[in-house]
Amino acid sequence: MSAEILEEGRIYFFNRPRVGRPEVDDLEDVQRLHMVLRPRGNRFRVMVIGRKRLPVVEEAPERLRAG
Repeated sequence: MSAEILEEGRIYFFNRPRVGRPEVDDLEDVQRLHMVLRPRGNRFRVMVIGRKRLPVVEEAPERLRAG
């Protein structure tokens, strides 16, 4: 089974911290999460990801953590 590639490009994630919290340390500190899709040669698309749509965060092994 093979998949057809419809678009190629970049994906960016931005968040807005809750009021009164200068930094985001965990999911509870996030007011809004935005995802920006930037396909090659096309205009970008911005999506707001609601809290009810976020996946459950589980502890990842050290080798898989970003940062």
